[in-house]
Amino acid sequence: EYDIKATFFMVGNRLQSYSNTLKQMVEDGHEIGYHSYAHVLQSQLSSEQITSDFNNSSKILKELSGAEFTVWRSPGGDYNDRILKCIPLPHIGWSVDTRDWETQSSESNYQSIRKARDGDIILLHDLYSPSVNGAIRAMKDMIAGDYEFLTVTELLSRNGTAPQKHTNYNND
Repeated sequence: EYDIKATFFMVGNRLQSYSNTLKQMVEDGHEIGYHSYAHVLQSQLSSEQITSDFNNSSKILKELSGAEFTVWRSPGGDYNDRILKCIPLPHIGWSVDTRDWETQSSESNYQSIRKARDGDIILLHDLYSPSVNGAIRAMKDMIAGDYEFLTVTELLSRNGTAPQKHTNYNND
């Protein structure tokens, strides 16, 4: 409705289940980020497992949509230098955590999002209706207030330099 582009961090083993949605997201110009293969904390995996999970997820994404991951976010923000070296993409953190998975409250999500300021990266989970409803309400208000919504790569590239692989961007 508002032609907003977002970055969706996808879990590899769920790509097939949401293949139609994934294709629509790519067609609509959204950015697709990697969010592990099975939503396991990356520090619990060997480097070989991390690399294999990323490669498997990338292959599935390419086969289903023709797209490639451009950024990644580890489950729970769990990363370290070893993990950064395994995944050849920029790692993205967040600066506004709605804790939507915990609150399951549209109003709480709305209030969290409305606190966002220039350059903030908002963490939401699109699996929960209250998250989506709160986000839509907040976006309507923020657009009226001249906010601009960008994909993560667009946001981090505003200074003229694209995000670099094997680098963490917490944006806080």
